[in-house]
Amino acid sequence: MTPGKMEICQPLKRQAILLFMVIATVLCLLGTGRYYEQKDRYQHVIFKGHPKTPNINFIFYTVKTSKKFYDSRLDVVLKTWFQKVKNNVFFISDEGDKEYDKRTGHRLVSTNCPTTHARADLCCKLDYEFSLLATQQASRWWCHFDDDDYVNVRNLEKLLRKYDWRKPWYIGRRTVDSYKARINGTKYPYQFAHGGSGFCMTTVLAKQMTPWIGEGKFMQTCEDFHLTDDCAVGFIVTHLLNVSLTESVLFHSHWERLKNLTEETLHEQISLSYKNHNRISLSKDKAKFDEKQDPTRLLSFHCLIYPKDKLCL
Repeated sequence: MTPGKMEICQPLKRQAILLFMVIATVLCLLGTGRYYEQKDRYQHVIFKGHPKTPNINFIFYTVKTSKKFYDSRLDVVLKTWFQKVKNNVFFISDEGDKEYDKRTGHRLVSTNCPTTHARADLCCKLDYEFSLLATQQASRWWCHFDDDDYVNVRNLEKLLRKYDWRKPWYIGRRTVDSYKARINGTKYPYQFAHGGSGFCMTTVLAKQMTPWIGEGKFMQTCEDFHLTDDCAVGFIVTHLLNVSLTESVLFHSHWERLKNLTEETLHEQISLSYKNHNRISLSKDKAKFDEKQDPTRLLSFHCLIYPKDKLCL
């Protein structure tokens, strides 16, 4: 390249770099502004109109969902276990919906996170969950579930009351014994509770995670560790904070064969799930709804443990 061309290219290169930095800064500010706008909005909702009951602040629930699953999954949750803890649950989604926002009591959080199962997209939603948790200063436990989970809230509360909420506890179910995170060529062992079956932790423990999660930090954490959302939570807790996973076999996801759960023990479980034909089995004489009305079988299961609910009459 001739000296004359070099003199022309260098200013253009500097201008291009400057333009890129300006655009990146503007996008970052827009994203941050949208995040804090959402956070402020829902912080107001969280403290509004809660009934005065002894257990209202015991567990704060967040449920990950997506607009494409509102009719097939979220509808089931809203008809069943949500009714038992409706003031304690927020739904973290990628897009809003007027009907479902009303049905959730305006607890449907539209994050603008992408809709895929890419690592950054999943971590985006969990970061919102954690940031909402930060506004729940009176809550003792945080429990995360997916929109295809049924939660037996009585059994969950019974389990958590066995543990001291003033200490760091991380409770859930593993899919394998242990994992290793590969970071900068080094492998680090850790364990994690599978998000698909749900997990819980004390808010005491959650506060210890703030260097890595909340207010937008978790997406970068996931990228740095090369881990998805529930794996990254497990890595932070069990490796970085050195808090062991307390496993409970009462949490279930669609990754296991759900038909292996006997009908006699279903009422003892904490979480149940489904995917296509992988679902719990109920005899016809005990099922309130047929399979066409209730393809997940969770409406009928809810009626077994809450037969006097409006849904079941």
